Amino acid sequence: MFIDLKCFPMGLLLKDLIFLIPLLICNLGKYQSATVIECLRDLLRNEDSNIRAVAAVSLAKTGNQDKATINVLLKCLNDKDRLVREAGCLALGHMKAKKAVPKLLHLW
Repeated sequence: MFIDLKCFPMGLLLKDLIFLIPLLICNLGKYQSATVIECLRDLLRNEDSNIRAVAAVSLAKTGNQDKATINVLLKCLNDKDRLVREAGCLALGHMKAKKAVPKLLHLW
């Protein structure tokens, strides 16, 4: 999705465009580069729960199923925020991560 920044008044500050951040993170899932995957893993430690949730789903969309990715998504299942835990479940399910099955059954 392309966002034409010319539509926004010049006086807007970055804090005024904060609503774009989850959209941008979501779109990162289209890319499978090591840099993007590492960035998404890092975002799972962000203080904002919405960022963590979107990063989890986006990470699953990259198609990367290495051990490190599955392990960071498993950590989402213990997050204090319900939305992040749900996103972790969705991401692991999307990836069909067999390693996550016992943990997911325990949560249920």
